[in-house]
Amino acid sequence: MSVEDFYDFLSGENPAEDAINALACLAAELALSLPNPKDPLMQQIAQLARGWLQQELDPWGDEIRTCVYVLVQHGRIPPKFFRREYDSEFDEWLEALSDIERARDLWHSDFEEDFVDLANIIQLRVLEQRGAIEAYLKLAWESGQYHRYAIMRALQGEVEMAVETARQQFRKLYEWDSFVRALDVLGHTETAIPLAYDALRESQKRRRSDPYDPEADLRASLGEWLAARAAERGKDAIALEAMQISVEDEPTLEKYKRLEQLAGAQWAKLRPKVLRRIREHRDAEEVAAIYIYEGKHADALQILCDRHALTPALARQVADHAPAATRAACLEEANKIILNTRSRDYPLAADWLETGSISI
Repeated sequence: MSVEDFYDFLSGENPAEDAINALACLAAELALSLPNPKDPLMQQIAQLARGWLQQELDPWGDEIRTCVYVLVQHGRIPPKFFRREYDSEFDEWLEALSDIERARDLWHSDFEEDFVDLANIIQLRVLEQRGAIEAYLKLAWESGQYHRYAIMRALQGEVEMAVETARQQFRKLYEWDSFVRALDVLGHTETAIPLAYDALRESQKRRRSDPYDPEADLRASLGEWLAARAAERGKDAIALEAMQISVEDEPTLEKYKRLEQLAGAQWAKLRPKVLRRIREHRDAEEVAAIYIYEGKHADALQILCDRHALTPALARQVADHAPAATRAACLEEANKIILNTRSRDYPLAADWLETGSISI
């Protein structure tokens, strides 16, 4: 597990549990790396995993399950090592690990396959470190890790085979995202650009038909990456469309200015469409910054108020341009505090009144 992977685990709401989950992944990787199942270190890993299961944490966390799965299913530790007399379902699951389909059925979870996928990813990392390329490719294919399979093919110089695999097997944007970035690093940027463009447009089609869009953040990131690569190579139409998609999915003032630059003479026509599409985005502060940049101060204030995102600092940015509306909004915020006789936020109320140029 890389340092970056470790810190990714430490970004949640509970640092203690996140740290344990990260350590569980490290322990699983170490277990798979040890050639001898009887290595004394293996027993220490198992003791550590058993200790996690006894803590007041979610014992069904995918990372901990992955570690137990690796230790048992790969023959490192016998199932009886993890016996829990008060948890018959867990014990039955341990016994079923020789038949992973049965184990999945026994372990009731909304993410019942995640721990198996994670175990396969860790195993692939170990095989790569060992230089066992054929074994890596075999496991990647059999476990459905097609983007990892394709990237490894590309690393071996088999770019055409890698691209063909991608076209036949990829279904999700994250697969294309990692693959085209790998091609770029390997010097195949001209191949990566049209692949990324097609994948981005397909994901955009899914956005328009689904109110819940799990690919939005990734599409924004890929769009920004593609816009930069395409612009460098004079593919202006691709760069413009990619940046527009990125701005609409994750608007920031910096990207908006870049889109304006890419659009050139087309900006007068494109500008109102983009402003309309980003108006309801969840990041009200970023959208408001864009509206302020465009001189639409009243609209910026309305966006912040509608999304309950107005602060005295933001109100000051629009006060001179929309004084009446700003005054009303500040008074409303101040009254919410003042009317609460037990409020400890009277200094904030004073700040609201001062911002709106309202005398106490």
